[in-house]
Amino acid sequence: MRRTRWFSRGSDRLDKLSCERGSRVARNLLRRRLVSRGELLGSATLTVWPHSIDAKAVEPREMPSLLLALEEAATALRSGEGTPWIITSAGTMLPPNLLRNLIALP
Repeated sequence: MRRTRWFSRGSDRLDKLSCERGSRVARNLLRRRLVSRGELLGSATLTVWPHSIDAKAVEPREMPSLLLALEEAATALRSGEGTPWIITSAGTMLPPNLLRNLIALP
């Protein structure tokens, strides 16, 4: 069953994520103090490098929030589609190994 989580700053409900894995990764990022709550709601750049040899370059995609970028990165890692890299609006870089570890944590 999918759970819906509201992430808020103060009393405002700013963003809703209905992804069990994505919200778990977000909680782990906050718990480890790798990003702030403001960064979770800010934009992020997601780049998914495919595993095929044919790909020489990929275009990064601007995501409206880090939460959505985390959801897509988790999907890419689970499906084996590629290797995701995320850069937050504050410039924090989240490499694939960190994302794999965060997804694996309970």
